[in-house]
Amino acid sequence: MFSERSDRPEQARRRRHELDLAPPDEAAAFAPHEGHARIAAELGIDPERVVLVPSAAAAMLGLLYVLGDAGNEVLVTAPGDPRARELATVSGLVTTAIALRIVDGRWTLEAEALFDAASERTRALLIGSPSVPTGWVVDGELLEVLAELTVPIVVDERLRGDARRSILAHPIFATEHAPLTIVHGERWLAVAGPADRAEPLLARLERAAAAFFVGERGVARAWTASAHAAENLALIRRVLAGTRCEVPDVEGGARACVRMPHERTSDAWTEALDARGVTVESGAAYDFHEGAWIVLSLATEPSVLARGLAILRELVDTP
Repeated sequence: MFSERSDRPEQARRRRHELDLAPPDEAAAFAPHEGHARIAAELGIDPERVVLVPSAAAAMLGLLYVLGDAGNEVLVTAPGDPRARELATVSGLVTTAIALRIVDGRWTLEAEALFDAASERTRALLIGSPSVPTGWVVDGELLEVLAELTVPIVVDERLRGDARRSILAHPIFATEHAPLTIVHGERWLAVAGPADRAEPLLARLERAAAAFFVGERGVARAWTASAHAAENLALIRRVLAGTRCEVPDVEGGARACVRMPHERTSDAWTEALDARGVTVESGAAYDFHEGAWIVLSLATEPSVLARGLAILRELVDTP
Protein backbone atom coordinates (compact mmCIF):
# COMPACT_ATOMS: atom_id res chain seq x y z
CA MET A 1 0.00 0.00 0.00
CA PHE A 2 2.94 2.35 0.53
CA SER A 3 5.95 3.05 -1.61
CA GLU A 4 9.35 3.00 0.04
CA ARG A 5 9.53 6.66 -0.99
CA SER A 6 8.01 8.80 1.76
CA ASP A 7 6.62 11.47 -0.57
CA ARG A 8 4.17 9.30 -2.50
CA PRO A 9 0.52 10.40 -2.29
CA GLU A 10 -0.64 6.79 -1.88
CA GLN A 11 0.20 7.08 1.82
CA ALA A 12 -2.97 9.09 2.40
CA ARG A 13 -5.16 6.34 1.01
CA ARG A 14 -4.47 3.57 3.50
CA ARG A 15 -7.11 0.83 3.35
CA ARG A 16 -8.64 -0.13 6.69
CA HIS A 17 -9.49 -3.74 7.58
CA GLU A 18 -11.49 -5.05 10.51
CA LEU A 19 -8.14 -6.05 12.04
CA ASP A 20 -6.87 -2.45 12.03
CA LEU A 21 -3.60 -2.18 13.97
CA ALA A 22 -2.39 1.00 12.28
CA PRO A 23 -2.15 4.38 14.05
CA PRO A 24 -4.99 6.82 13.34
CA ASP A 25 -4.32 9.71 10.99
CA GLU A 26 -4.40 12.10 13.97
CA ALA A 27 -3.90 11.66 17.74
CA ALA A 28 -6.65 9.42 19.05
CA ALA A 29 -8.05 11.25 22.09
CA PHE A 30 -7.97 14.83 23.27
CA ALA A 31 -9.08 16.94 26.21
CA PRO A 32 -10.04 20.64 25.87
CA HIS A 33 -8.08 23.51 27.37
CA GLU A 34 -9.40 27.01 28.17
CA GLY A 35 -6.90 29.41 26.63
CA HIS A 36 -3.66 31.20 27.41
CA ALA A 37 -3.92 31.17 31.21
CA ARG A 38 -4.57 27.46 31.57
CA ILE A 39 -1.89 26.44 29.07
CA ALA A 40 0.61 28.80 30.71
CA ALA A 41 -0.18 27.38 34.17
CA GLU A 42 0.19 23.84 32.87
CA LEU A 43 3.59 24.59 31.35
CA GLY A 44 4.79 26.92 34.13
CA ILE A 45 5.37 29.77 31.69
CA ASP A 46 4.34 33.43 31.37
CA PRO A 47 0.95 33.69 29.58
CA GLU A 48 2.47 36.42 27.41
CA ARG A 49 4.65 33.71 25.85
CA VAL A 50 1.68 31.55 24.79
CA VAL A 51 0.12 31.86 21.34
CA LEU A 52 -3.13 30.13 20.38
CA VAL A 53 -3.19 28.74 16.85
CA PRO A 54 -5.84 27.09 14.67
CA SER A 55 -3.80 23.90 14.13
CA ALA A 56 -0.41 22.30 14.70
CA ALA A 57 0.36 22.68 10.99
CA ALA A 58 -0.36 26.41 11.19
CA ALA A 59 1.95 26.67 14.20
CA MET A 60 4.77 24.95 12.33
CA LEU A 61 4.30 26.97 9.14
CA GLY A 62 4.29 30.22 11.10
CA LEU A 63 7.41 29.22 13.00
CA LEU A 64 9.28 28.14 9.88
CA TYR A 65 8.30 31.42 8.21
CA VAL A 66 9.83 33.54 10.98
CA LEU A 67 12.83 31.30 11.70
CA GLY A 68 14.32 30.88 8.24
CA ASP A 69 14.47 32.01 4.63
CA ALA A 70 14.26 29.90 1.49
CA GLY A 71 17.36 27.76 1.16
CA ASN A 72 18.13 27.75 4.89
CA GLU A 73 18.34 24.42 6.69
CA VAL A 74 16.42 22.78 9.53
CA LEU A 75 17.48 19.59 11.30
CA VAL A 76 14.98 16.73 11.71
CA THR A 77 15.21 13.25 13.19
CA ALA A 78 14.96 10.03 11.20
CA PRO A 79 12.84 8.04 11.65
CA GLY A 80 10.52 10.95 12.21
CA ASP A 81 7.17 12.50 11.44
CA PRO A 82 6.96 13.04 7.65
CA ARG A 83 4.79 16.12 8.22
CA ALA A 84 7.73 18.07 9.66
CA ARG A 85 9.76 17.47 6.52
CA GLU A 86 6.84 18.27 4.25
CA LEU A 87 6.05 21.56 6.00
CA ALA A 88 9.72 22.57 5.87
CA THR A 89 9.85 21.77 2.17
CA VAL A 90 6.68 23.76 1.50
CA SER A 91 8.36 26.67 3.32
CA GLY A 92 11.37 26.49 0.99
CA LEU A 93 13.72 25.11 3.63
CA VAL A 94 16.16 22.24 3.28
CA THR A 95 15.93 19.38 5.79
CA THR A 96 18.95 17.49 7.09
CA ALA A 97 18.20 14.24 8.92
CA ILE A 98 19.89 13.10 12.13
CA ALA A 99 19.51 9.37 12.72
CA LEU A 100 17.99 8.10 15.93
CA ARG A 101 19.91 4.98 16.99
CA ILE A 102 18.87 2.07 19.18
CA VAL A 103 21.19 1.79 22.18
CA ASP A 104 20.42 -0.88 24.80
CA GLY A 105 16.93 -1.26 23.35
CA ARG A 106 16.10 2.47 23.49
CA TRP A 107 15.96 5.10 20.78
CA THR A 108 18.75 7.65 21.27
CA LEU A 109 19.80 10.92 19.64
CA GLU A 110 23.57 11.07 19.85
CA ALA A 111 25.06 14.49 20.62
CA GLU A 112 27.97 13.99 18.25
CA ALA A 113 25.63 13.36 15.32
CA LEU A 114 23.63 16.45 16.23
CA PHE A 115 26.60 18.80 16.25
CA ASP A 116 28.10 17.20 13.13
CA ALA A 117 24.85 17.89 11.26
CA ALA A 118 24.53 21.55 12.29
CA SER A 119 26.00 24.13 9.92
CA GLU A 120 26.02 27.88 9.40
CA ARG A 121 22.85 27.45 7.31
CA THR A 122 20.97 25.73 10.17
CA ARG A 123 18.07 27.79 11.53
CA ALA A 124 16.29 25.32 13.84
CA LEU A 125 16.12 21.77 15.17
CA LEU A 126 12.68 20.15 14.78
CA ILE A 127 11.95 17.26 17.14
CA GLY A 128 8.95 15.46 18.59
CA SER A 129 8.71 14.51 22.25
CA PRO A 130 7.28 11.91 22.13
CA SER A 131 8.55 11.44 18.61
CA VAL A 132 6.44 9.95 15.82
CA PRO A 133 6.62 7.01 15.21
CA THR A 134 9.24 5.85 17.73
CA GLY A 135 7.83 7.24 20.99
CA TRP A 136 11.31 8.61 21.83
CA VAL A 137 11.22 11.32 24.51
CA VAL A 138 13.79 14.08 25.07
CA ASP A 139 15.39 13.55 28.49
CA GLY A 140 17.17 15.98 30.78
CA GLU A 141 20.66 14.87 29.74
CA LEU A 142 19.97 15.52 26.07
CA LEU A 143 18.26 18.81 26.87
CA GLU A 144 21.45 20.07 28.50
CA VAL A 145 23.30 19.13 25.31
CA LEU A 146 20.68 20.91 23.21
CA ALA A 147 21.25 24.04 25.29
CA GLU A 148 24.68 24.28 23.67
CA LEU A 149 23.09 24.75 20.26
CA THR A 150 22.88 28.32 19.02
CA VAL A 151 19.74 27.66 16.96
CA PRO A 152 16.14 27.51 18.25
CA ILE A 153 14.69 24.13 19.20
CA VAL A 154 11.14 23.46 18.01
CA VAL A 155 9.47 20.66 19.98
CA ASP A 156 6.20 18.99 18.95
CA GLU A 157 4.55 17.93 22.23
CA ARG A 158 1.10 17.08 20.88
CA LEU A 159 1.40 13.52 22.22
CA ARG A 160 3.13 14.14 25.55
CA GLY A 161 0.11 13.29 27.72
CA ASP A 162 0.60 15.62 30.70
CA ALA A 163 2.59 18.68 31.76
CA ARG A 164 5.14 16.62 33.70
CA ARG A 165 6.35 15.18 30.41
CA SER A 166 6.98 18.63 28.90
CA ILE A 167 10.61 19.54 28.40
CA LEU A 168 9.73 22.93 29.90
CA ALA A 169 9.55 21.20 33.30
CA HIS A 170 13.33 20.78 33.23
CA PRO A 171 15.20 23.04 35.71
CA ILE A 172 17.39 24.45 32.95
CA PHE A 173 14.50 26.68 31.90
CA ALA A 174 14.76 28.52 35.21
CA THR A 175 18.36 29.52 34.43
CA GLU A 176 20.11 31.93 32.10
CA HIS A 177 21.47 28.95 30.18
CA ALA A 178 18.04 27.92 28.85
CA PRO A 179 17.98 27.37 25.09
CA LEU A 180 15.51 29.27 22.93
CA THR A 181 12.77 26.65 22.72
CA ILE A 182 9.39 26.71 21.03
CA VAL A 183 7.03 24.01 22.24
CA HIS A 184 3.73 23.42 20.47
CA GLY A 185 0.64 21.32 20.98
CA GLU A 186 -2.37 20.85 18.74
CA ARG A 187 -3.75 24.39 19.17
CA TRP A 188 -1.05 26.38 20.95
CA LEU A 189 2.63 27.19 21.02
CA ALA A 190 4.82 28.56 23.80
CA VAL A 191 8.21 30.27 23.62
CA ALA A 192 10.74 29.63 26.41
CA GLY A 193 14.29 30.82 26.92
CA PRO A 194 16.16 34.07 27.54
CA ALA A 195 14.07 37.22 27.09
CA ASP A 196 16.56 38.80 24.67
CA ARG A 197 15.94 35.90 22.26
CA ALA A 198 12.34 34.97 23.05
CA GLU A 199 10.78 38.44 22.81
CA PRO A 200 12.04 39.23 19.26
CA LEU A 201 10.71 35.84 18.13
CA LEU A 202 7.31 36.55 19.71
CA ALA A 203 7.24 39.94 17.97
CA ARG A 204 7.89 38.29 14.60
CA LEU A 205 5.18 35.72 15.30
CA GLU A 206 2.74 38.52 16.10
CA ARG A 207 3.43 40.13 12.74
CA ALA A 208 2.91 36.76 11.02
CA ALA A 209 -0.31 36.02 12.91
CA ALA A 210 -2.63 37.47 10.28
CA ALA A 211 -1.28 35.03 7.69
CA PHE A 212 -0.90 31.85 9.74
CA PHE A 213 -2.98 32.01 12.91
CA VAL A 214 -6.40 33.14 11.70
CA GLY A 215 -9.30 30.82 12.47
CA GLU A 216 -10.52 29.19 15.65
CA ARG A 217 -9.17 30.68 18.87
CA GLY A 218 -9.29 29.80 22.53
CA VAL A 219 -9.25 26.02 22.22
CA ALA A 220 -6.12 23.85 22.46
CA ARG A 221 -5.92 20.11 22.85
CA ALA A 222 -3.70 17.77 24.85
CA TRP A 223 -3.36 14.10 24.08
CA THR A 224 -4.82 11.63 26.55
CA ALA A 225 -2.91 8.37 26.64
CA SER A 226 -4.78 5.23 25.72
CA ALA A 227 -5.65 3.01 28.67
CA HIS A 228 -4.56 0.08 26.52
CA ALA A 229 -1.04 1.34 25.72
CA ALA A 230 1.05 -0.54 28.32
CA GLU A 231 -1.06 -3.68 27.99
CA ASN A 232 -0.76 -3.61 24.22
CA LEU A 233 2.99 -3.06 24.20
CA ALA A 234 3.43 -6.06 26.51
CA LEU A 235 1.16 -8.10 24.24
CA ILE A 236 3.16 -7.20 21.13
CA ARG A 237 6.40 -8.21 22.82
CA ARG A 238 4.91 -11.43 24.17
CA VAL A 239 3.50 -12.56 20.81
CA LEU A 240 6.66 -11.69 18.89
CA ALA A 241 9.08 -13.17 21.48
CA GLY A 242 11.42 -15.70 19.95
CA THR A 243 11.03 -14.33 16.42
CA ARG A 244 13.47 -12.20 14.45
CA CYS A 245 11.33 -9.13 15.13
CA GLU A 246 12.54 -6.35 17.45
CA VAL A 247 10.30 -4.02 19.46
CA PRO A 248 12.24 -1.06 20.97
CA ASP A 249 11.07 0.67 24.14
CA VAL A 250 8.20 3.16 23.87
CA GLU A 251 8.58 6.11 26.25
CA GLY A 252 5.51 8.05 25.13
CA GLY A 253 2.92 8.43 22.41
CA ALA A 254 0.60 5.78 21.04
CA ARG A 255 2.70 3.91 18.49
CA ALA A 256 4.97 0.88 18.62
CA CYS A 257 7.65 0.33 16.00
CA VAL A 258 8.49 -3.23 15.01
CA ARG A 259 11.68 -4.06 13.11
CA MET A 260 10.82 -6.90 10.75
CA PRO A 261 13.03 -9.63 9.23
CA HIS A 262 15.22 -8.24 6.46
CA GLU A 263 14.07 -10.46 3.58
CA ARG A 264 11.17 -8.08 2.81
CA THR A 265 10.95 -4.31 2.65
CA SER A 266 8.72 -2.25 4.94
CA ASP A 267 6.16 -1.96 2.16
CA ALA A 268 6.34 -5.67 1.34
CA TRP A 269 5.55 -6.64 4.96
CA THR A 270 2.71 -4.11 5.01
CA GLU A 271 1.28 -5.47 1.76
CA ALA A 272 1.59 -9.09 2.92
CA LEU A 273 -0.40 -8.27 6.05
CA ASP A 274 -2.91 -6.30 4.01
CA ALA A 275 -3.48 -9.39 1.86
CA ARG A 276 -4.30 -11.30 5.08
CA GLY A 277 -6.79 -8.70 6.26
CA VAL A 278 -4.55 -6.86 8.73
CA THR A 279 -3.89 -3.11 8.48
CA VAL A 280 -0.54 -1.76 9.71
CA GLU A 281 1.50 1.27 8.74
CA SER A 282 4.65 0.91 6.67
CA GLY A 283 7.87 2.25 8.13
CA ALA A 284 8.60 3.71 4.69
CA ALA A 285 6.39 6.67 5.60
CA TYR A 286 8.77 7.65 8.42
CA ASP A 287 12.26 7.40 6.84
CA PHE A 288 13.67 4.64 9.03
CA HIS A 289 17.35 4.71 8.17
CA GLU A 290 17.94 0.96 8.10
CA GLY A 291 15.97 -2.26 8.02
CA ALA A 292 12.29 -3.05 7.43
CA TRP A 293 9.74 -1.64 9.87
CA ILE A 294 6.03 -1.58 10.52
CA VAL A 295 4.20 0.74 12.93
CA LEU A 296 1.32 -0.38 15.16
CA SER A 297 -1.15 1.60 17.24
CA LEU A 298 -1.04 1.09 21.00
CA ALA A 299 -4.59 2.44 21.17
CA THR A 300 -5.99 -0.63 19.37
CA GLU A 301 -8.60 -2.67 21.23
CA PRO A 302 -6.56 -5.51 22.81
CA SER A 303 -8.75 -8.28 21.37
CA VAL A 304 -8.32 -6.87 17.86
CA LEU A 305 -4.58 -6.44 18.39
CA ALA A 306 -4.25 -10.04 19.59
CA ARG A 307 -5.98 -11.40 16.48
CA GLY A 308 -3.87 -9.27 14.18
CA LEU A 309 -0.65 -10.19 15.97
CA ALA A 310 -1.47 -13.89 15.63
CA ILE A 311 -1.58 -13.43 11.86
CA LEU A 312 1.62 -11.37 11.96
CA ARG A 313 3.37 -14.10 13.98
CA GLU A 314 2.22 -16.78 11.55
CA LEU A 315 3.50 -14.70 8.62
CA VAL A 316 6.88 -14.14 10.26
CA ASP A 317 7.24 -17.85 11.13
CA THR A 318 6.40 -18.98 7.59
CA PRO A 319 9.59 -19.75 5.64
